[in-house]
Amino acid sequence: MDQDTYALNCAMLVGRYGDEIERALRLEMERLENGAIAMENRHRRFFEKHGRGLVGVALSIEEWRGEAAAMRDARKRLAAAQEEVAGSGKAIEFVVVSGAAVLTAVIRRQAEELAQFERLSGEFHEATGEARTYIAQSADAVSGYAKAYSDIGFWIRNLMHIELEK
Repeated sequence: MDQDTYALNCAMLVGRYGDEIERALRLEMERLENGAIAMENRHRRFFEKHGRGLVGVALSIEEWRGEAAAMRDARKRLAAAQEEVAGSGKAIEFVVVSGAAVLTAVIRRQAEELAQFERLSGEFHEATGEARTYIAQSADAVSGYAKAYSDIGFWIRNLMHIELEK
């Protein structure tokens, strides 16, 4: 793929799926940060009760915080890429620098959305009236997010592993 096509594909990814990417990054960043806080609290209570810490917990907390920081950075790069209308330089930077964090967030969010879809599908058959309509609309929304995340994953994987022709 030549550089112009690569740049166009990066810009297309940001332009078309920017909102969904931002949602995935935000939700996963919040999940990781909340998990790190909860783990710290559990560790502190364990230490207070037993007088010793748990091996590896601090490392796990730092890993979660590091992953959340990568997603926070990816959100900033995405916002800059979305603001840049005329060019695709920020979009390329976003894909190259933040692609791994985006892919992680998108895969996790897609799994969550598919699990939510399965749950809603089970509830749909038992519901009646307005509840059934609400569940159907929710399932449609969840299905749309899952499809978008699948598309984003496809594009991000391909753009991260392409060798550019000069």
